[in-house]
Amino acid sequence: MIVLVRHGTTEQNVRGLLLGRADPSLSADGVEQARILAALLEREGRPTRVVTSPLRRCRETAEVIAALASSAKKAMEAAINRMP
Repeated sequence: MIVLVRHGTTEQNVRGLLLGRADPSLSADGVEQARILAALLEREGRPTRVVTSPLRRCRETAEVIAALASSAKKAMEAAINRMP
């Protein structure tokens, strides 16, 4: 099974800002969103691998999921598609 996940909320998301490649951390709500999702994934299908963008908000979301879904192996992708 493949599950696609958007990162948790950041303070900038709450203010309606588009982030692009900006690199803010998750808000407290964003961390809680990741925890809730991790618990759901652990009950429903335990991920075996977590792959993420190198952006901080994405990494933080993936790290929470990988830590709580104890069987997951975390693999961080080193590159994002770059615009010329």
